[in-house]
Amino acid sequence: PIRRRAIEVIRIVEGVSGRVPIHMDLRIRFDYGSVVPWVVSLNGTLRATAGPNAMLLTSPIRTEGARASTVVDLVVQPGDRVAIAMRDYPEWVLGYWAIVSIGAACVGMNAWWTSEEMAYGLSDSRPKVLIADGERVARVLPVLDALRAEAPLHLMTVRFDGELPDDADRWEDVIDPANAPAELPAVDIDPDDDACIFYTSGTT
Repeated sequence: PIRRRAIEVIRIVEGVSGRVPIHMDLRIRFDYGSVVPWVVSLNGTLRATAGPNAMLLTSPIRTEGARASTVVDLVVQPGDRVAIAMRDYPEWVLGYWAIVSIGAACVGMNAWWTSEEMAYGLSDSRPKVLIADGERVARVLPVLDALRAEAPLHLMTVRFDGELPDDADRWEDVIDPANAPAELPAVDIDPDDDACIFYTSGTT
């Protein structure tokens, strides 16, 4: 409805039954798409401003900024698997903590693995997301299409400066400590739920 000089657009998504992953990629532009606004987040509200034009976006779901877009993903849930393939960077620990805090299982991959060994581990464990540093990204790229032919696999890169493949993000574009929630999510975790999946050489 038009109120004074501002226009409000309301979108309501209602889940009736089952579960459907939702992804929103909102690209805010003004002047028929030619102007990219300055976007800031304050108390859960996004404000996009470009000269005399402005837009506010309020959502109960946390949004993230990525590649001049506002992105929302609802994918990983308790019981899902997320793989980590990287050397001993701090992001390994942060990624592990985030995975288990939502009730998902962490698939810890050997950082020395070759492309073929990574392909086996990912095909066998079927994670929804792979968090990998630059060296491991270079090793998984040759087998990524074959893996995605079996099942969807989102890639989150850590300390990687190369060109991103489809369905991939950079750690620094997704992780925003300034807007991190104050409390951990409330999830029901059963003592028998998987927490970690590790592949060994047989000597451990």
